[in-house]
Amino acid sequence: MIRLGTICKRLSTRPAAQRQKGTALIVVLWIAVLLSALLAGALTLSRGEARNAHARAETLKARAAAQSGLDLAAYRIAVGSAASIDALAQSANPSINGYSLRFEPGQETRKLDINLATEQTFEALFAFAGVDFETAQKLAARIADWRDTDDLVRLNGAERSDYAAARNGETIGNRPFYAVNELKKVLGFPPALHDCLAPALTVFGTAPLPDPVLMNRLYGASPFDRQTASGVRLSTSNRAARAGSRFSVTVTAAAQRRQHRLSGLFRITGGAETPYKTIAVYEGNFNEAENAASASACSISSTAPSKSAPRPGLRLQIPTSV
Repeated sequence: MIRLGTICKRLSTRPAAQRQKGTALIVVLWIAVLLSALLAGALTLSRGEARNAHARAETLKARAAAQSGLDLAAYRIAVGSAASIDALAQSANPSINGYSLRFEPGQETRKLDINLATEQTFEALFAFAGVDFETAQKLAARIADWRDTDDLVRLNGAERSDYAAARNGETIGNRPFYAVNELKKVLGFPPALHDCLAPALTVFGTAPLPDPVLMNRLYGASPFDRQTASGVRLSTSNRAARAGSRFSVTVTAAAQRRQHRLSGLFRITGGAETPYKTIAVYEGNFNEAENAASASACSISSTAPSKSAPRPGLRLQIPTSV
């Protein structure tokens, strides 16, 4: 005989069991939704990684094509099969791995080489930057004294004894400049003048004058009218005669909507097996950061030309005593 208490107990426990089954079903459904969301996220992430990997691969291919173009241009210039970079640029554009190549003179070629510039060039450049004529003469003479190997003082210049007296024994270079920022070591050279003109200067150039195109791009004006040898025309095809010559070239590798630009600075060795040596390779050509640096360091002045500054110059606060 079934007891009444047992029947009541069974009746009282049945709804609780059903509730547990319902709760478990809801939990399972939520877990399924969560797993589905995680799976969808993983698929999306994997697709994104695949796209990024493809983009990186295409970037590497474009850069490799640009690097090959640099080597091709450097070799043709070094062995004399192309008279200049301009001539190379006007020739038929080669193609590497589906990327067409375009050549142009590099940035360093367009800059003023501070080891080649004359005193008169420096005077004109400093006057263009707003420096008074007397100070410009002194700075130009002191740069020339820094570059020569003797201790003979030019008019308005400075040599070993002047540096020792003014800078507690610090000596003059009496050698070519190794870097543009060494201009700040020249006695009395204003740091503001260096910061303003540095984007237009180099120690790896080939021309004693800066390219007016570059000057206009940096400063909106140029104190030099004639075009300099941005094409790097090397007049002889004799490798030995051209040994030591430097040139800079920029190559753009383009395919559909993707392109990569590299610039290289090279030196002709004159050798048969290695006709050129790579000095530096860098991304791009014209450095917008240099443009911004020159714009922040100096700006075009609206003042009329004067006797001391025969051209409209840049607005700079330069100390009058150096």
